[in-house]
Amino acid sequence: MAFVLPPPKTKAQTGQQAVFKEYVNKNPGLKPWAQGIYRYALDYGVDPVFFASLINTESGGDPKAVSSAGAIGLGQIMPLHVGDAIPWAPGRRLTLEDIKNPTTNLRYSAYYFSTKLSAAGNNYDAAYRGDGGYNPGGPQIFADVPKTYVPTTTAKSPTDAATTSVETAAARAQLTATWAVYDPSGKGKVKFVTSPSPPKATLKVFGSPVTKEGFLQQYASLTDDYLAYTNKRPSFAQAAQVIKSGTSQFQLRAKLAQTPGFVGSPVWKQNAPGYTAVWHSVYGEKSTPDVAAIRNAVANNIGSAAFQDALRQRPTTRSHRSTSRRTRRTPTCSVRSTARRPRLTIRRSMRP
Repeated sequence: MAFVLPPPKTKAQTGQQAVFKEYVNKNPGLKPWAQGIYRYALDYGVDPVFFASLINTESGGDPKAVSSAGAIGLGQIMPLHVGDAIPWAPGRRLTLEDIKNPTTNLRYSAYYFSTKLSAAGNNYDAAYRGDGGYNPGGPQIFADVPKTYVPTTTAKSPTDAATTSVETAAARAQLTATWAVYDPSGKGKVKFVTSPSPPKATLKVFGSPVTKEGFLQQYASLTDDYLAYTNKRPSFAQAAQVIKSGTSQFQLRAKLAQTPGFVGSPVWKQNAPGYTAVWHSVYGEKSTPDVAAIRNAVANNIGSAAFQDALRQRPTTRSHRSTSRRTRRTPTCSVRSTARRPRLTIRRSMRP
C-alpha cells in the first residue's frame, strides 16, 4: 500500500521523510496509517519517526487492538480518557466511540504524547515511560529508530496546540457535524442530519450524541455479530434500536441465538456438531438431539463436560431413548371359565 507525504519544506525535513518512509516500509502494519501518523505528529510538534515507533510498539498498526488492561486502538488509549476535552473541537468531550475511531484515536495519541513530551523537556523516553508519562513504567521503546537519527521536536503545550492555525481550521470544521438521528415513533428510519448541534432525536452512547461516522462504525461492528449468529445483516433501524437500548454484546448475542436464523448460522455450524456428539454419547447414536438444548449450549458457550452433566440430570423420556430399542409387550391370553353350567333335570310324571 503506497502512501504520500507532503512535499518537504526544508533539507532537514527531506531527511526526516526518508527515515520515516524507511521505518514504515519495515513495519508494514503502519502503512494504512502512515499519512495520519506523519500529519498528526507534525501538527503537535512530535517527531514523526518517533511517533511511528510509539504506534508500532503500542498496537503494531492494529486499529482494533485491545490490551488486557483495556487500552484501545492504534495509540492504546485508556477508556479513563472519556470525558477529556478535545483540543481540535472546542466544547466537545472525548467519548468511547471517539477512542474506537482509528483516526480520532491516532490524533488524540499524538496530542496526548505531545503534552507528555513538553512536560518531560522533549525527552522521548521519559515522556513515554517516566512517572506521569504516556505509559508509566512501560517498556523501553524507540530502540528500533536508527541510532544516527536525531528527532526534530517542537512539542507544544495543550493551549498552543489548540490555537495554531491548523487546529483552528479543524475546530471550525468540527463545529458542524452530521448526526445519526433515529425516531422510533415515526417511520423508524435512521437519518443523517448536518447541523451545528445534535437534533433532538440524535442517538446517544453513554449520553454523548452519535455522529454519522460513529453510527457507521457501530453498524459495522453489529453486522459482524448479526452475520455470525443469523447469516443476515441488520437494518439501520435494528442497529439504532441496539444502540439506543444500550444492549451489550453479550445480551445481543443471546437474543440473536433465539431467532430462527441461528440454527444453520456460522456460529451454529462451528459449535453444534460438538454438542450433538455429546448428546449421542449420553442417549445413543440413534437418538434425536433436542435442538433447544443444543441452541442453549451454543448460545451460552457451555463446556462439553458441563453439557454432558446437564443431560444426565434431565428426566429421560421415550424420545431421548434410542429408537432401535423395542418395547416389550406383555403377552395376553383368553381364559375360559371352568365353572360348570347347571344341568337341566327333566322329571317325568309317574302314572298311577
